[in-house]
Amino acid sequence: MELVKDVVIDDDTNSEEASMVDTDGKSSSVKDDEDDESEQNSEEENVIGDGDDEDYDSSLLSKSIYTKLRKNSISKKSSTNKTNHNKTTRNTSSSRKHKPTLQQYYKPGSKIKEIKAHEDSITCLGFDQPFGTLVTASRDNTVRVWDLSRGKCTGLLEGHYATVTAMQMEDSLVVTGSLDASLKLWRVSKLNSPHANDDEFNIDSINNSKSIRAGAGNDGDDDDVDSPLLTTFESHVQEVTALHFNDSTLVSGSADRTIRQWDLNTGNCLQTIDVLWSVNMMNTRHLNQGSTSSIDLSLGKIQSGTGKYPFIGALQCYDAALASGTADGIVRLWDLRSGEIIRQLIGHTGPVTSLQFDSANLTTGSSDRSIRIWDLRTGGMIDSFAYDSPISSLQFDESKIVSANNENTVKIYDRIDGRHWKCGEGEENVDYKGKTNYARYKEGYLVEGRNDGTIGVWAI
Repeated sequence: MELVKDVVIDDDTNSEEASMVDTDGKSSSVKDDEDDESEQNSEEENVIGDGDDEDYDSSLLSKSIYTKLRKNSISKKSSTNKTNHNKTTRNTSSSRKHKPTLQQYYKPGSKIKEIKAHEDSITCLGFDQPFGTLVTASRDNTVRVWDLSRGKCTGLLEGHYATVTAMQMEDSLVVTGSLDASLKLWRVSKLNSPHANDDEFNIDSINNSKSIRAGAGNDGDDDDVDSPLLTTFESHVQEVTALHFNDSTLVSGSADRTIRQWDLNTGNCLQTIDVLWSVNMMNTRHLNQGSTSSIDLSLGKIQSGTGKYPFIGALQCYDAALASGTADGIVRLWDLRSGEIIRQLIGHTGPVTSLQFDSANLTTGSSDRSIRIWDLRTGGMIDSFAYDSPISSLQFDESKIVSANNENTVKIYDRIDGRHWKCGEGEENVDYKGKTNYARYKEGYLVEGRNDGTIGVWAI
């Protein structure tokens, strides 16, 4: 029987409880010897049950799932990189004993490095830490690995048959999603290039050389045990447009209008969510309850799409919680155990292109040029602001929201003092024609990819 741990954190006046809930909706409390009241309250607070149970309270269900994030956030701050990961996906400890801090000595907005990385527009990128390892994907149909300290390419990740359009990197693990309808899991620490220390190694030598070919097999066969390619995920029938992984769970969205959940360890597809069917079921349930709200009109719009923007533009998962952004401009919160929609967040007037949530808030970007911040508990909008062009990517933490919107600068919103400012080549050269498609940052270290194939590295 599969068990899922459910943690609910109450106010200061209440106790903290942990319960174990199985997929049949049955619960068994983990009793606190010092608190006799926890046994009495455990059934009232444990609200995640079987997906077939129509009597559960959606608001409480949302609370139960997402308060785990707050618990996780607190535990991360009090622990020092404790992990309990399995053999296949989580052996990703960094080779560096100390975190780089050099970027802190740069003035915010200062350029650290610029790399001519690709011959065509960069679609997505990821890096593990400041001055660490960078992975970039481009419309030139290559995925390249870089040493950010030296600005040198150390190898290629080959195996996809078309452009990579979605990527996530955590430590040395990278998941890529492509127009060829497949996803691949890589461990870049296994990439050993004979040119890694060659200062003469550049884009021309990459294009003319196959000696650093990596992962040429379909799924990391035994005859290539040193290949960085670990697993290939193949079930989608159209291009992959969004992905996210957390621990051993991977979710992917595709132009085939499905969201698929995968096991990173085995490569198996655990479930397929037909988005249109799920939306239709929710609308039918609302109609049966006498509701005629605007969300009942979303189905026609999401079916027609917009052409330029993908059907599923953004995903993020955590435990049993999933957030998705789609072409109808609606953000949907899902319970992965039942495959059902918990809540819909309505506000954007264009396709959702990016999203991220933490323990309290969910931030979304859209082609309507706006960024909106939502309260996960209530589903209400906390704040919103707009730029001059559609949002193509965003990322946030406690202090900043960093976004790219196909202009020659990266937009930064300081959440502490409410200040908007810009960073990028366009600030230094107003006539610069390059446009930033994608941006990622960690610890004051920003990496942005442009439509001319250039990578810019900045201190923020």
